[in-house]
Amino acid sequence: MKILITTDLYKPQINGVVTSVLNLEKELRRLGHEVKVLTLSPHLQTSESRDTYYMPSVSTSRIYPGTRLSVVPRHRYFNEICAWGPDIIHTQCEFSSFQFARYLARRLDVPIVHTYHTVYEDYTHYIPGDRLLHIGKRVAEFISRYSCCRAETVIVPTQKIAELLRSYGIQVELAVIPTGIQLDRFQKRYDSEALREERRRLGIPEGDRLCVYLGRLAPEKNCGELLEYFSRAAPEACSLLIAGGGPALEDLRAQAAALPGREKIFFSGMVPPEQVPFYYQMGDLFLCASVSETQGITYIEALASGLPALCRRDPCIRDIVLEGYTGAQYETYADFARQLRCFLEDDALRARLGQNAQALALRYGSARFAADVLQVYEDCVSRRRRWQDILSPRDTAEAYQVEIK
Repeated sequence: MKILITTDLYKPQINGVVTSVLNLEKELRRLGHEVKVLTLSPHLQTSESRDTYYMPSVSTSRIYPGTRLSVVPRHRYFNEICAWGPDIIHTQCEFSSFQFARYLARRLDVPIVHTYHTVYEDYTHYIPGDRLLHIGKRVAEFISRYSCCRAETVIVPTQKIAELLRSYGIQVELAVIPTGIQLDRFQKRYDSEALREERRRLGIPEGDRLCVYLGRLAPEKNCGELLEYFSRAAPEACSLLIAGGGPALEDLRAQAAALPGREKIFFSGMVPPEQVPFYYQMGDLFLCASVSETQGITYIEALASGLPALCRRDPCIRDIVLEGYTGAQYETYADFARQLRCFLEDDALRARLGQNAQALALRYGSARFAADVLQVYEDCVSRRRRWQDILSPRDTAEAYQVEIK
């Protein structure tokens, strides 16, 4: 099968969307399929690298850090893509690259599968003013409906997101497929002395049990709550490592500096992708307070690394962070404090939860993810071909869109 993936976000950026795209791309090729990627260039120049087309774009970081917008409606690369003739287009973002995908899908008469990665409601705090905030939520709903209703099937990582899209009035077919990760990266065990040496380099006291948060540092990740709760609840001989970068980094540093127990809170800054598994294995317990995740790849990465997890309660992790099996979910400070002390003071319990975590993470391998996505492709292509057999070429697209609304 020939598969075109379109995305606004792609390497060298580091985030959940990029990780998902790269894992899917790799696994589809491993299964013998042809894959090309159409994405945005990090500058105004157009370029092509192997099977990836980069369209010129401008920064929109004032709206949200790291985002970009295309500055061309059409390009000669589109003719190359049409000559190649993809069987299906898989869109990963709702903005510039989605418009590219719509144009190509109409021109080629092929179906669009869309993956809904981002709950835009959770990002409206970047809009100043209460009135604008209300408008922002309405815009978030509109963006979601606009893209999802123009796809034949929408892939969502959890039932939480499926229910959200239904609440927006979106009636197209939804396929719940958890995003997969490359398990072998996290199952590999690192040298214990190397792990201790990195702890020493960061200033973490020798012998301390270490709680780790690893991910983007932005307001929607709610890391400020982690700092506050940890500073109040942490038992003796315990430290917290905040690993990652992002727009909230300096604010979090300032918050930590004003808290009691600040000498036990450490920041690593941005972690290179190849070092992510290493940083998980430095820890004894994974912490996260975010409620803005569609699935939360970092949770699965932590479990695959053998870390039990203590996270704020969220429907998207109800099948991942299982009470008393892979960790716990908290709702209040009292919940957090009780569970934190329980996990950190009981080495046998923590070891058992870590083994369970690794076993559960096997469900979320990238190979299984790609196989499930491929089945969605095949179903969509089969349905489209049945319509093409029934209808004249001129009528096919219009009739098909009516059918899927």
